[in-house]
Amino acid sequence: MEAVNLLQASVTAFFTIVVFVLGQLIDKLFIQSIQKQKEAINEIVYALTYYANIIPWTDPIDNRKIINKEELKYVSQNIRDLAAQLRASEVTIPLYKLLTKMHLVLSKETIKNLSAKIIGWSNTLYEVEGRNRQKFYNEIKDILKLDFD
Repeated sequence: MEAVNLLQASVTAFFTIVVFVLGQLIDKLFIQSIQKQKEAINEIVYALTYYANIIPWTDPIDNRKIINKEELKYVSQNIRDLAAQLRASEVTIPLYKLLTKMHLVLSKETIKNLSAKIIGWSNTLYEVEGRNRQKFYNEIKDILKLDFD
C-alpha cells in the first residue's frame, strides 16, 4: 500500500514538473515574443500621436534653412528604431506562419509594408512642406486601422 502511494506521488510530481516546464517553454517561446510585437505596435501608435506635430522650423530669413535639426534627428532615430523593433519581432517568434493564420501576429507582408512606411515617415521629417511626411503618417494609420487625427 505504501509503495503504491509512493509511486502515485512520484508520478504526480513528475507530471507536475512536465506541465510546469512545458508552460515555461510556451511562455518564453510564444507568449513573450508575441507580447513584444504587441508592445512594438503600441509604441508605434504612441509615436504617431506624440510626434504628429514635429515639423522642421525654418529660419525666418532663409526659409530653406532648418533650425531644429537636432530635434528632428532625435525623433527620426526614434521612429526608425520602431521599424527595427517591429521587423525583429517577426524573426524571434517560432511558427510564425501558423500564428499569422490564427491572427495572433501581424503577417510578414504587413510587417514589411508597415516598417517601410515607418522608415519613410522617419526619412521625410526634414521636408519643409511635409506632403510626403503626412502621406506616410496616414498610411501607417491605415495599415494599423487607427481612427484618430
